[in-house]
Amino acid sequence: MVPAQQVHGLPDGVERWEGALVEPLAVGLHAVRRSGMQAGDTVAIFGCGPIGLMALDAADAAGAKRIFVSEPNDNRCEVARRLGADAAIDPFAEDAAETIRKATDGGVNAAFEFAGIGPAFNAAVRSTRRGGTITVGSLSDDEITTDLDDIVLNEREVRGTFCYGFPPRSFRSEFDAIIQSLADGTIDTEAFVTDRIPLEDIVEDGYEELIDPETEHIKIPVKP
Repeated sequence: MVPAQQVHGLPDGVERWEGALVEPLAVGLHAVRRSGMQAGDTVAIFGCGPIGLMALDAADAAGAKRIFVSEPNDNRCEVARRLGADAAIDPFAEDAAETIRKATDGGVNAAFEFAGIGPAFNAAVRSTRRGGTITVGSLSDDEITTDLDDIVLNEREVRGTFCYGFPPRSFRSEFDAIIQSLADGTIDTEAFVTDRIPLEDIVEDGYEELIDPETEHIKIPVKP
């Protein structure tokens, strides 16, 4: 038994496997709402795992003017471009923050950090213009240090985003918004699906694949 407010029906035309994407898509939507991003803003996303990609999708739908991503995985960069990224940068091949600043004449309006490592966070900070916002949605076991001067002297703002809020005040509206978008066909759900597996393969071809740091998978629906 769960509270009635936690139950969401899927309208006709929305497949059950698409329903499984509602929760992570709502996380991405909440991150964009937390950032204060406005239509016409420039955006940078550091880390294109599932949530980073879903935040990218939400930012594109919200009218981002240009979207840059920093991600070393070629497959995820390809998906990012499919979802609306204008440029995908390998942070091991070049200085992503510097590349973004040059391409935007001083930095983006809003940066998102979903990698959970110090270099990504600091690059996200440096990629924003004066007065820009950095929204952090990653969790990390490591301590992350930063130069506060980069934040203070440029009047940048760092915000946290966690699921659909804490406590979760907004999840109902965000879930409903995603479900409506699925019903309208405005979300490219196939872009997030990199495999489909039967239930008996859920451990080896599901969990173990997704926890591999080198995985190229994003979401793997399980067929009953």
